[in-house]
Amino acid sequence: MVLYMLSIFQLVVWTAISAIANLHGRFGVEIVGEVPIGLPPPRVPLFEGVLIKKLIVPAISIAVVAYAVTVSMGKLFARKHKYRIDPDQEIFALGISGTISSFFSVFPTSTSLSRSLVNEGAGARTQVSGLVASCVILCVILLIAPLLNSLPMCVLNSIVVVALSSLLTKVTELRYLWRFSKPDVIVWVSTALVTIFWDIIEGLATGMVLALISVVVHTQRPNVSLLGEVVRSDFRGIYNYTRAKRTETPILRFDAPVIFTNVQVLKEYIRKTIKLEPDSNEKKNDESMAMGPNWKAIILDCRAWTYTDAMGVEAMKELNDELRSKQVFLILANMKSCLRLQYAYAGLYRTFPARIRTNSEAFFKADKDDLVGVK
Repeated sequence: MVLYMLSIFQLVVWTAISAIANLHGRFGVEIVGEVPIGLPPPRVPLFEGVLIKKLIVPAISIAVVAYAVTVSMGKLFARKHKYRIDPDQEIFALGISGTISSFFSVFPTSTSLSRSLVNEGAGARTQVSGLVASCVILCVILLIAPLLNSLPMCVLNSIVVVALSSLLTKVTELRYLWRFSKPDVIVWVSTALVTIFWDIIEGLATGMVLALISVVVHTQRPNVSLLGEVVRSDFRGIYNYTRAKRTETPILRFDAPVIFTNVQVLKEYIRKTIKLEPDSNEKKNDESMAMGPNWKAIILDCRAWTYTDAMGVEAMKELNDELRSKQVFLILANMKSCLRLQYAYAGLYRTFPARIRTNSEAFFKADKDDLVGVK
């Protein structure tokens, strides 16, 4: 509240000083200048083909930036004041306000960083503050605007900078962020630099592209853990838990969806775990593949799998065939029901031995009392 009152006091004092001392005429100080008063009459927007063709690309960019800024500011205040926002509701509100304001030839609607921070710093907590601010702006447009003609632009800019100071201090968090998430720091710094030296549209595009690249890189190099038993039916990574004991049957956890970017990593890790060597022999028939006492098993803990694309499914089928040729039984444990159906539709279920096919649960989940099972 103190900051808010101080800003108003500065506006009044410096506007009076500028007008009395004629700072613009005597020293060339840049001022706000003539501010038009009144509201434009409402009219139906133009829908001309040539105009739409020229504006469609900029309109998409402006819409993306407006939505991103609005949601970002909303999340910033929500995190600070311990409440939640609904991004869908925000984009709906932007659409409604943009549609109505289009009849008055105004700028596209979005969040004002400076006014939002000044409003929040003044102690605003409810949407009534927005109504009050709108009424004040309306009064300025209709009545007070001519009194601001002599306001120096440097004073107006200083108020904005002070209001944005809380955002500028976010730079100090980079050292803390670097400790545990270096890719996010790279995205943060790159987006900021492109925005500062180029423009906000290019900065936003840079941030989105780098964020997508970061996600792709993370899916290409997922964490693969060899699990050991800590207590009965409780399995943990043997390299992270000293109490975890190796099981007779290897248990692997692949902490990512199986997709085309990382499926080769999974296959290589399984081959390494059970020490498979390339096989140049011909494919064995079903009779020779009957399960016997010499068969081994490997268990994949699939609890982290949320999605599998076509290449992932095909790779799992190839891996299963390869393991069967080596007399290794592949067990997929803790698989979600949507993936069970996906794998069944792909025909992977039919590649298992006959006595396993008779029980669908054996394909998807091993019983906790089974020799090679994991719950």
